[in-house]
Amino acid sequence: MIGCSWLRGCAECGQITARTSPAESATRGLCCSDPAAALAAPFVLGVACLKHVRGSLFVDYVRLIRSRKDIDWNRYLEPDDLAYLKGAIEDQAWYPLETFERLGVAILNTVAQGSISMVRVWGHLQVDAMLRIHPEVLAPGDAYESLHRVIVHRKGYFDFDVLTAREVLDDHASFELNYAFSDLGELAACMQTLGAFEELVKRAGGKQVDARFTERRWEGDRRTLFLLSWV
Repeated sequence: MIGCSWLRGCAECGQITARTSPAESATRGLCCSDPAAALAAPFVLGVACLKHVRGSLFVDYVRLIRSRKDIDWNRYLEPDDLAYLKGAIEDQAWYPLETFERLGVAILNTVAQGSISMVRVWGHLQVDAMLRIHPEVLAPGDAYESLHRVIVHRKGYFDFDVLTAREVLDDHASFELNYAFSDLGELAACMQTLGAFEELVKRAGGKQVDARFTERRWEGDRRTLFLLSWV
């Protein structure tokens, strides 16, 4: 059983706090193992839930896993994770971050065969997918404006702060990342993000683009920082 998606109200996993009103009592029937219940907003009667990701991002992993029927995903995923592979994924719905991480790590260990460089390339390819749906994110000839637009665009993907822009100037930018994942999951997610931002700057006309981490939480640093520079 994975961690409860609700801080109160899940009778199955036992994480129920004291209820103080009849309205709160009604939430007891919501269970984190029920994907339909998880489609609700990530707050129940003012009580904060665990972290979530939008279906529009979650669906990329689901589609890839569904397409690889040659892999025994039961070896890598929890039963609750597998439930999301069977139903429809709604773009604007919220899905558990824990499941999102496990899907990503499973893909890394199987499809990517543990190659972090392949994850970076996947970040490049994600820019194509994003621009097909949201072409307005790209400001041709203006990397500075493109980065500002993608920062705003990405805020809708998670219900907590993953990306913090520390500095965005005409020829360089720096960002702090925190997906709240395990070390391997964090490495993969951050490398994918680095690849996506690197590709966006190139698409916006940046030349001699350099993208690199200056601090890495998965290696024991206090935080993860990456730097982009271009001419």
